[in-house]
Amino acid sequence: MRTSGSRVRGIGLVLGVTMAMALSACGTGTAGGTNTPTTNTPTTTATSAKPDPTKPERDSFTGSVYRSGMPTPFFVAKDNGYFAKYGVTFNYSFVGSSAAGMAEMIGGDTDLTYSSFWGVMDSVSNGVPLVILMEAVRYKTDQLTFETLSDSGITKPCDAAGKTVTVPALNSSHQNRLEEAMIQDGCDPASVKFVELPYSEVESALVNHTADMVAVDALRHLQLKQKYQTTTVLDLAGGRFAGVAEGAYVMKQDFAQANPNLVAAIQCGFVAGAAASTEDGYKNTLINYLDYTPDDAQAAVSTMPLYPTTTDAKAIQDIPDTMVQLGLLDKTINVADIIVPMPDNC
Repeated sequence: MRTSGSRVRGIGLVLGVTMAMALSACGTGTAGGTNTPTTNTPTTTATSAKPDPTKPERDSFTGSVYRSGMPTPFFVAKDNGYFAKYGVTFNYSFVGSSAAGMAEMIGGDTDLTYSSFWGVMDSVSNGVPLVILMEAVRYKTDQLTFETLSDSGITKPCDAAGKTVTVPALNSSHQNRLEEAMIQDGCDPASVKFVELPYSEVESALVNHTADMVAVDALRHLQLKQKYQTTTVLDLAGGRFAGVAEGAYVMKQDFAQANPNLVAAIQCGFVAGAAASTEDGYKNTLINYLDYTPDDAQAAVSTMPLYPTTTDAKAIQDIPDTMVQLGLLDKTINVADIIVPMPDNC
């Protein structure tokens, strides 16, 4: 468990150390095949050569994904043969946070991972050379929230001052948006004690009063509402935050440059999976990969988010621009420079 009572650039600094360790190693990762060795080139220019998704440099890849419904497009693509169409196999490693996924990827254990855009910008600003492959998810109202027990006395963001609040990763979009909301409402977020805790552990923290307020995803939001009638203090995908870009699947820049055809195959397969991620596809993911019963999966259909089939650079650009305004970045990042364009030959 990691805690932070004040603003730190935690993910980027942690990954900076992880990157340094990875660069000093001679070996390569074993998950998903042999990884291209990481180079110490702190540039973030995306690949530009036109790729051919039908001629991938490798026949498999491994992704660090959340143990939730979020990676449904990957599993739909896997089950429906959309990756096989391009001669690649999708393997996966479940992680509890974007920080854990980043550490796996930078360490060479996986080839791509999910990260919130706040985490991506934090990492890039700290010299971690990443590229964005595709937007992962867009949440709807009540699918990404801060929850508290009804008797906590917390009803609005400013009430979190001096309280213990869990987030899935320090300096994540959850933490940043709560701080942004508190500043907008005229209060100082510096006294909030943020605690890094996986979604799977937030219920226990809340009911045992080791946390005053918890960040939850759609599945946990539904569970807490049903079991404890919790109070939603801030909706990170509704109200003032409706329509914001959430996160993406990212990859080390040198790996993307060394495997442009594989990257194109991943993008093509994922987009096909996203387009085919119906309610049935979502339920099948919960049942086949997360051990839900059919009844529980049916009850969880309301937690299904939106799965973009395009990457909205303009919406993503709002993230580093906002981070500059909040003092989290010294200067903005040109998002277009770190996005790998979607292939037009799927």
